[in-house]
Amino acid sequence: MTLRLHLAYDPLFFIRGNWRHHLRPAIGLGYSQQRYSSSMFTINGDVQNLQIKEQIQSGFELSLGIAYDFNITRHWAVGAFFEEFILEREQDVLGLRTRYAF
Repeated sequence: MTLRLHLAYDPLFFIRGNWRHHLRPAIGLGYSQQRYSSSMFTINGDVQNLQIKEQIQSGFELSLGIAYDFNITRHWAVGAFFEEFILEREQDVLGLRTRYAF
């Protein structure tokens, strides 16, 4: 679970007549919590034992990312994004997205 503030800016906004292409570098800052579960099943003679361990990591999270969107119409856009989480989650996210703007 992550709760964060995500700030992005489109430098291509200032190109006159450009309404189709959007490139947004972004930074996110927030709070993240992860829960890890692991289980181990052992047999010792006639005794069977199942151990379940849970670990929770939480703390402030920082992410850096970039997104590219292409407007199909004035309201609909498709794009791709890449985001790297730096502190708690330590993972990268690459994905596709669609967007509708009012």
